[in-house]
Amino acid sequence: FMQGLTDRKLTVYIARWIMTRKFIEGKPWMFTFAMLFGTYIMAVFIGAFAPIFLFWPVLYGVFADVGYKPGDKYPTIMLIAIVIASLLGFPVPPYMSNGLALLGNFRGLLANFPALAGASVSNASYFIVCFIIGAAEILLTVGVMKFIIKPDVEPLKQVTIEKLNKNPLPPMNQAQRIYFVLLVVFIFAMLLPSLLPTLPV
Repeated sequence: FMQGLTDRKLTVYIARWIMTRKFIEGKPWMFTFAMLFGTYIMAVFIGAFAPIFLFWPVLYGVFADVGYKPGDKYPTIMLIAIVIASLLGFPVPPYMSNGLALLGNFRGLLANFPALAGASVSNASYFIVCFIIGAAEILLTVGVMKFIIKPDVEPLKQVTIEKLNKNPLPPMNQAQRIYFVLLVVFIFAMLLPSLLPTLPV
C-alpha cells in the first residue's frame, strides 16, 4: 500500500505542498524546518527511504539555484539532517516497521513478568508520544544547526515560491485523489482498535 503512494507519485505532491508554503519564503530557518519536518512526516507514514530520495534531489535543485557549491557547510549538513529526520520518523507508526517490532517485543517481555500483568502500551498512545518526541527532536536539530554549527544561510534568502514552482505539477488525477483518501482511511483504521479498545469491531 505504501509503495503505491510512490508509484502514484503522491509523495511528490506532498513534498511540493510542504515546500510551497508562503511562510518559508526568504526565511532560511523556516525553510530548513519545513524540509526536515516534511521528511519526518513522510517517514512516519511511508517509510525511511522514500523521503530521503524524494527530498535530496529537490534540495540539490534549490542549492544550485541559490548558488551553493559542493562542500559548502549548509548543503552538507542539510543532506545529513534529512537522513536524521527520516530515521526519527521511521519508528513512530505502531503498525509497521520498527514501531511494530518494538511494541511486539515489549508486549512479549510483559508476558514474562506476572507482577506487570495488565500493563500495556496502546498503539494510539505509542503513536502520539513518539510523534511529539520526534517533532521536538526536529526542532532541536534545527536549533543545533542554527546556534551551534552556524552555516551560511544567506543564499537561501533568495528562495521564492515562484522558483520552487517553476516546474508546476499537473492537477491530481482521480486515481491519486482516491489513493490519498484511502491513505487517511488506512491510518485511521490502524489506530482505531487501540483508540476504542472496548468496541466489538
